[in-house]
Amino acid sequence: MSRRKDGVQSYEMMAMILEVRYDFRKMEGFLHMVDGHCCDMTGAIQYFRKIDGMVETIFTFSGGRPDTVYLNLGSDPIAVVSGSEPGEFAIDRAGFESVNSNQLEQLERHFASVWESD
Repeated sequence: MSRRKDGVQSYEMMAMILEVRYDFRKMEGFLHMVDGHCCDMTGAIQYFRKIDGMVETIFTFSGGRPDTVYLNLGSDPIAVVSGSEPGEFAIDRAGFESVNSNQLEQLERHFASVWESD
């Protein structure tokens, strides 16, 4: 059996993909890309919505490192980008008008635990 070293180009997600996983119970998708790649947000969300229209969260990794989390909160997805250090997150708070700071802290803890375990 031959193996691909560099992943597969996804024109839908505009990235070189190494692995795609989905947890139906948690409604969470995991997208692993080649180092230095980032995906198209709309393409990634559409891809996982084809797997499960009720997907709530998509975690992306570039070169094995956390990259971005997409949250499906209502009709407008929100992107949460990881920082350069473990546990750092740059959250677009403008998209979180209805989410209080305690809920944001819970999201950050959840992301940190998922990224550490994946």
